[in-house]
Amino acid sequence: MKIIDILAQATEPLISYEIIPPFRGKSAREIYNVIDELIDFKPPFIDVTSHAADSIYLEQMDGSYKRQIQRKRPGTLGLCAAIKYRYNVETVPHILCRGFTRQETEDALIELNYLGIDNILAVTGDVSHAHTQIIPGRKVNKYSIDLA
Repeated sequence: MKIIDILAQATEPLISYEIIPPFRGKSAREIYNVIDELIDFKPPFIDVTSHAADSIYLEQMDGSYKRQIQRKRPGTLGLCAAIKYRYNVETVPHILCRGFTRQETEDALIELNYLGIDNILAVTGDVSHAHTQIIPGRKVNKYSIDLA
């Protein structure tokens, strides 16, 4: 069901939850434990945040530093599907527009469609303090409105 329909049909205030995916390498079991306790409150939907990649700097043998991109919390799409079908509750993945190419964003939307997830929250994303050079020819979504 679409979230806009849930909100339109509401006759009383609704309470939903926002879940942050676990760090890379951690189990979703801790997320399920939290949802197990909250599901009795019958949330109409659960948001699942998305975290863009972070930059880390690794010291090289010569003493210089090399920038490396690292995703610390992957799994937004998979977690949305797991929650939706495990708990029979709608999920709303956050789709970051800044930092992803248009093709990466389109791929995420296609995968969500395959998973039967009809709701998204398109957000621009945080402004990075590190200067990111845009590769010539790379098409990016600077703002969430660019998805239209």
